[in-house]
Amino acid sequence: MKCEDWTELIDLYLDNELPESLRGRFERHLMRCAGCAFEVRTLEQTLDSLRDTVSPVKIPSATLERMEARLQSRLSPRLKTPTANGGQRTLRLV
Repeated sequence: MKCEDWTELIDLYLDNELPESLRGRFERHLMRCAGCAFEVRTLEQTLDSLRDTVSPVKIPSATLERMEARLQSRLSPRLKTPTANGGQRTLRLV
């Protein structure tokens, strides 16, 4: 894989959502590639700074329902699947 391919996976890696089948290869790539390692470190530092400065906000359930309805109306049919957690949705901004 090329660096361009790996950089597309950084978000999954930082969110601990990168499949195990790729995680080891990704980490080995980071050990050999200073550019990708720098990008991961920079994003980690940015996320840490945001977590330290941004407080969680409680969004009213009615607002969440409206947001979900708007998002669902824009999703392709293959993405409109039930959630694994019994219908509860999580909105992750950071």
